[in-house]
Parts: sequence; C-alpha cells; structure tokens
Amino acid sequence: MADTRAGLFVTAFYGILDPASGNLLYCNAGHNPPLLLRAQDRESSQSLVKTGMALGAVEDASWERRQ
Repeated sequence: MADTRAGLFVTAFYGILDPASGNLLYCNAGHNPPLLLRAQDRESSQSLVKTGMALGAVEDASWERRQ
C-alpha cells in the first residue's frame, strides 16, 4: 500500500474455518460485519465485528484475531 495515493484505503475480511471443530479464526479490517450462520440454528445469525481499521487508513495499524 506504500504506492497508493493519500486518502485511499481498502477493507478486508479474512477467515480460516476448521471444519472438524467448527472454529472460525478471523480478522476484519474495516469491512462491513459479515454474518455467521450456524447449521444447527438457521433462524439466528451472529455479526462478526471489526477487529481493526481499514487497510491503508493509518500507518502502523494493527488488527486483532478473533475466534
């Protein structure tokens, strides 16, 4: 992102699902919160909150992992 013009940024969501355990490890960099739907309870959903700022919004930003 060092080559981008000032004021530009990107949002991103990255997740790793372990199908055996059903655990989802994710980082959400300023993206709209995705919804997690579980097979056993299709009537409700869980919002996966942001874990940091959008990519390129500030220099030296950090992101938290959630499970």
